[in-house]
Amino acid sequence: MKFVYKYPIKSGVVNTLTVPHDAKVLHVAIQNACICLWIMVDTAYPNTERDFKIFGTGMPVPYSASYIGTVQDLSFVWHIFEVQN
Repeated sequence: MKFVYKYPIKSGVVNTLTVPHDAKVLHVAIQNACICLWIMVDTAYPNTERDFKIFGTGMPVPYSASYIGTVQDLSFVWHIFEVQN
């Protein structure tokens, strides 16, 4: 069965999320002053760990990082990437 779950993430750290291996990030946005990922998961699949990190505009981003989405928080703009650890 597929579900959409919300995962809050924090800036300044690598956020390791435990999700089924076929999980798909659907959306990124700010809710209640927290950056969140909405991810579609199929609970029939085994879990794996995936790493996500928030980068500010102008910050260096590793070449291996995969872009997820961008959110605006007042005067700040944040870019969320899946990273390899």
